[in-house]
Amino acid sequence: MQTREKNAKPHLVYVLPYAERGGTEAHVGQLLAGLGDRYRLSLLAPWGEGLGALTAIPGVRHHAFPRWDRQPVQGVRALWQRVRSIHHQEPIDLIHVHAAAELLVLLRGALPKVPLVLTVHGYHTVDRQFSYWLAAQLARWTGAQVVTVCAAEYNHLAACGLPGSHLQLIANGVAELTPEPSAVAAWQEQCGFWGPSEFVLGTAARLVPIKGLRFLLMACAQLHREFPQLRLVVAGSGAQKDELQALSENLGIADRVQFVGHTDRLAALMTWFDVFALPSLQEAASLACLEAMALGKAVIATEVGGTAEQVLVGATGLLVPPGDVPALVTQLRFCLENPDLVRQMGANGRQRYREFFTLESMLARTADLYRSVLNP
Repeated sequence: MQTREKNAKPHLVYVLPYAERGGTEAHVGQLLAGLGDRYRLSLLAPWGEGLGALTAIPGVRHHAFPRWDRQPVQGVRALWQRVRSIHHQEPIDLIHVHAAAELLVLLRGALPKVPLVLTVHGYHTVDRQFSYWLAAQLARWTGAQVVTVCAAEYNHLAACGLPGSHLQLIANGVAELTPEPSAVAAWQEQCGFWGPSEFVLGTAARLVPIKGLRFLLMACAQLHREFPQLRLVVAGSGAQKDELQALSENLGIADRVQFVGHTDRLAALMTWFDVFALPSLQEAASLACLEAMALGKAVIATEVGGTAEQVLVGATGLLVPPGDVPALVTQLRFCLENPDLVRQMGANGRQRYREFFTLESMLARTADLYRSVLNP
């Protein structure tokens, strides 16, 4: 094993169980980009469509392994070998696992003395309560520190028996957004935005059932004749794309809905939104919601996970029960009929973002946690 150079920066390894285009990957990307000046960073992650954005971050060294949930034997063996090989070449000071609590056991076995941190990004399966319980037990058994991105997640894990000495609440944060004028203009041309005479409802999410987009389409279908100025823009990609497009056709609103796919120019697109919608059936702490707030957009969201911590009812936006189309219709109608209040909620949301959800705050608190783990 190589010896550590005197005064060398601590070597951190981030472990991702997948590399798609979701909030977990975006969160890890923020940490890699924001903490590279303080630490030497390695990334252990399978190949996936979201990996390119992570490996493009300067200074990040990537080591691949098969997805262990799809190839259990090969994935576990490869992850064990990779992490031990990395440690042999350049001693690891701390391992930060994201989303997959099960990997704590493997990593504790591979490197018994290396401190572990786990960030729970929310569980969205039918056995989610068991997943929280299991994460709590594995964290206690391996001695891992657990980061939650919202108070709702913190409370779930505390209720499962994880003591406060193992828990850290570090709210998700996003960077201040300054869209390029050329990108804003490009979206106007691509989408044919009219300007003040129309009302643009926008959302950004993976196109999968848990994001609740079908309920948003159904709500828009009930309002489009009463409010012909209403249009919906959906940013994101996923397996449900064809199904959602077919639903918009069947609901008779295909000409009022645009699916623009995944985009790296989301902030520029959001500048055209009057209201941002987050209709998820389950959610931890949406980064897209925070980006909308950072841009001064009012938010209509479902009251799940940590959304009530981001969106203050009547002040920065509105909340509805998940899957409740009539409630969604009612709140959308309120926004359509009260544009001045919508703009005020957007301004309030921007202020709330600056107070509680900046990227700088998230990075600083994460670095503080690392210091406490590395220097107990």
